[in-house]
Amino acid sequence: MPKIIKDKAIVADDWHLLKLAEGETPESATVPAGKQIVPLSVWLHRLYRRATRDRRRAARPIVLPAARGLQCVCDPP
Repeated sequence: MPKIIKDKAIVADDWHLLKLAEGETPESATVPAGKQIVPLSVWLHRLYRRATRDRRRAARPIVLPAARGLQCVCDPP
């Protein structure tokens, strides 16, 4: 297992990187439980799907908090 530096100590890296297979779409991606790093397209799809479950929120744009100068705004179709 890879090692990383965390809090000035060398520890095991327990995060898993999810990559989409050839021809796989964000809609069809299966994300296993646990610590996963997913492509932005998968994350945005799941965020939008969760937000549209509530019809009142579906009419408003989804604004993600800015992190390190990056801000995403997703307008519902």
